[in-house]
Amino acid sequence: MKITVKTGKFENINTPLLVVLLFQENKKINDWLKGLDKIVKGRVSEVFKARDFKGELNETMMITAPGSSGIKRILLTGMGKKKDFNTEKIRQVFGTAAKFADSKEIKRMTVNITAISETGLSKDDSGRAAAEGMNLSLYRFVKFKTENKKNEINLNNVIIHDITRAGSDLLKKGIRVGVLISNGVCYTRDLASNPPNLVTPSFLAEEAKNISKENGLKCTVLNRKKLEELKMNALVGVGKGSHEPPVLGILEYDCGIENAETVALVGKGITFDSGGISLKPGKKMEEMKFDMSGAAAVLGTMKIISGLEPGVNVIGVFAAAENLPGGSALKPSDIITAYSGLTIEVINTDAEGRLVLADALAYTIDKYKPDAVLDIATLTGAVIIALGHYSTGMLGNNSTLLKKVYSAGERSGDNVWELPLYPEFDEEIKSKYADLKNSNGPGGGTIFGASFLKKFVGKTPWVHLDIAGTA
Repeated sequence: MKITVKTGKFENINTPLLVVLLFQENKKINDWLKGLDKIVKGRVSEVFKARDFKGELNETMMITAPGSSGIKRILLTGMGKKKDFNTEKIRQVFGTAAKFADSKEIKRMTVNITAISETGLSKDDSGRAAAEGMNLSLYRFVKFKTENKKNEINLNNVIIHDITRAGSDLLKKGIRVGVLISNGVCYTRDLASNPPNLVTPSFLAEEAKNISKENGLKCTVLNRKKLEELKMNALVGVGKGSHEPPVLGILEYDCGIENAETVALVGKGITFDSGGISLKPGKKMEEMKFDMSGAAAVLGTMKIISGLEPGVNVIGVFAAAENLPGGSALKPSDIITAYSGLTIEVINTDAEGRLVLADALAYTIDKYKPDAVLDIATLTGAVIIALGHYSTGMLGNNSTLLKKVYSAGERSGDNVWELPLYPEFDEEIKSKYADLKNSNGPGGGTIFGASFLKKFVGKTPWVHLDIAGTA
């Protein structure tokens, strides 16, 4: 989708669809709307007088403009109450407008944001949210649909229009970042939506190599032989039941700033999770292709990291394996020695995510000495019971980092909620026969999963994001 910025009077607009964003407080024609009302011969003021449009969030009303106008149709789109407005609502209203235009097979639309300009929200944040809202609202996965023509996106050209020129450069900057990020998200969604007969650990390894070539990143892929040499027995063990060998993939972004901090992102990449010997129920097992969503998120981030140009070095790591039952698969009561040297009793082979992350986290911290590490994983069904599908579970060992991640989630529209990691939980993951056990039984599953991972990060500032409900 091409997104451009234009400023100036409504008289200069020529478009099949003009989207006008309005708040509930807009009870009459504002000064800036009078020019538009004149062009369309008072049809906007007629709507206001009749009170047919209230401006509630995502409310829409289409007005057909007179034939003499360069504007063919007007879509009034509500933004709710001004006092409640934020960047997440920008995403929503732009998504609403984009879906409307696309459903009407409109290829080009203009969106007037003058009302948003009056809120005090920064132009770059507004531009970023607008681009994200449109791109993400139109996302669809149709790769395997044989009738692709019916599923094509119609809308491909958007002009964001403002009466005033003030801040237009910042708006353009925000749009560029928003397009970049939403493209990364769509790539991540594609990876997760693909079937597991295509997306295997080796497939993810090839994706990492392609991303490194396209973006000038350093790429390292540790195959099964190397993992065994490094004694990553937790990661290797999870993959033993499958013919597909496990891998650890690493992408490195160097910001080029001397003494810059390093942030590590570690993703769980179970490309299919049957549960192993502790077999899952058959119902909805097809959804277990999404168990590599953490790895997909890391790869999506690294795909766009060079374009974002953050002032920190970033290490993107994913631990990938298939968790299947087989003659060589891990068994309940097996004891394995992880990369860190800690021994783990496998109580439940379906608690495999924490095993692959244990080795990935320990190796990443040992090798790269990051200033902060975040892992992202579809780790527990328990987090869905606790938080549903609208918030990610967040746990960690460093209050400053936890606050930063919480704040980032608010800005991006990806809400997180902190769960506790009290020392008492540590007692529940102690094993009778080994240092740790990988499952504690029912109750507090999300917290105990994080308590287990905490044993492999030491004092490094660390945040765990359980995305089982939000992936």
